Amino acid sequence: MKLFEALALRKALQNQLAQLISLRNSTFEYPEDEKPEFDFEELTKRIKEKVNEVTGLKLAIMRANTGSKLPNGLTLYEGIVELANIRSAIDQLQDLMQIGKRGLFVSDRRRSTTEIRMIKQASPDSILRMIEHYDAKRRVLDSMIQEANHTVEITWPPKQ
Repeated sequence: MKLFEALALRKALQNQLAQLISLRNSTFEYPEDEKPEFDFEELTKRIKEKVNEVTGLKLAIMRANTGSKLPNGLTLYEGIVELANIRSAIDQLQDLMQIGKRGLFVSDRRRSTTEIRMIKQASPDSILRMIEHYDAKRRVLDSMIQEANHTVEITWPPKQ
């Protein structure tokens, strides 16, 4: 099974688990003069089985992520973490571009912005260049990760 298929399966299994939990919760109480629609013990057993299945798949995905190398030398897992860091940096820089436009600088002494001129520590142009730099890194790394997701094989279900 390819990694992207395992990721889709994990999502599907997690959705199934959420449905089982919701079903158990919604049928936990029932009128004393009626039989419950679903048996609590049976649903609990199915939930445990689904949790074990999801856990096994997560571990298989983790092993694939830590055992596979990207062309840049990072493991797939390291690439995923680095991609999250790059996306965060881009978001932070984009937030900087908005400062001043939406009044984020508020003085502690409650002076109006007309009293003191605010000066930015970096020009919008330099921030845009930083965003473009990070965005280029993001595109390359995202491409490597997507390629790995379509080429890396995982063993699922595990051999018993």
